[in-house]
Amino acid sequence: TGLDGLTGMDYHSSFPGRTRALLIRPLLEVSREEIEFYCKERKINFRTDPSNLKPVYLRNKIRLELIPYLETNYNPALKKVLFQMSRRLSRDNRYLLKETENIYPRLVQEESADKNILKISKIIECDEAIQFRLIRKGLERLKGDLKSIEAKHVDDILKLSKSREAHGSISLPGGLTAKKSYDFLELRRASPKKFNKFTRKILNIPGKTYVPELNLEIEGELKERDNLSWPPDPEREACLDYEKLTFPLHLSLRWPGAKFRPLGMKGTKKLKDFFMDEKIPQEERNKIPLVLSKNEIVWVAGHRIAHPFRLTQNSKKVLVLRIKKRQEKKG
Repeated sequence: TGLDGLTGMDYHSSFPGRTRALLIRPLLEVSREEIEFYCKERKINFRTDPSNLKPVYLRNKIRLELIPYLETNYNPALKKVLFQMSRRLSRDNRYLLKETENIYPRLVQEESADKNILKISKIIECDEAIQFRLIRKGLERLKGDLKSIEAKHVDDILKLSKSREAHGSISLPGGLTAKKSYDFLELRRASPKKFNKFTRKILNIPGKTYVPELNLEIEGELKERDNLSWPPDPEREACLDYEKLTFPLHLSLRWPGAKFRPLGMKGTKKLKDFFMDEKIPQEERNKIPLVLSKNEIVWVAGHRIAHPFRLTQNSKKVLVLRIKKRQEKKG
């Protein structure tokens, strides 16, 4: 495992599968014994998961057998030592990640939905620890995540990059390839299957609009601010300031170079970067509907509204948009 694995849990992180939800761990430094003592002193009932008491899984064997053995026979303060090591490694890892973020733009020669081209000499002039992370960064930018990408794959790409051969290529999981041509490293993904041809549609406001290409329905409803049910469900609803919209509204799919200003941000962001930050799989990105007002994105349906169209204290009339998947009829 690398530093990411050795650092263990962090005090806060994105909730798995929901990047906008923050997971806080305030009791990370508190031992089980301390928590149980606190509860018993204050007569607070708590539950114990019986599966955690059986040395069946590897994590249980480590906690129930290995750590007590090491504490008894080698170091009574083992847990404290491991925790201190984890904090130091976490600090070092943050620094390396920050350096990688600063260096990466300097070696990018071309970046698109299907390929990233990096300058090999710029990679090799960096420390080996940064080289490894630069390759990972390039793969993540292209793929959207690092699932199925292991350390051995990154090592193979570095070996290819440093070889004396002018040309070469290797296959990677997920339909990716790494190709060397002189001083350039091309990371390429298999071209995604073409989606059904999609024509922009005018939304019925108020009313419902069926989108057969996506097998979904979008409903638009006008409401007074005081009559809203709050908060909206971010995965299927959007509440927009009616007065800030220009009608008719259109429905579209993404296009090259599309940008918008996500709710809460000061500036615009490329839609591609937004999808990557949200960890949306590449194959799903061409299916996400975009609601437009005068060719400006106001809602990335199911994910985020645009900041300029949010509700404020001065908002009176509200457009509520709802997206709903149609049930496919069984034959």
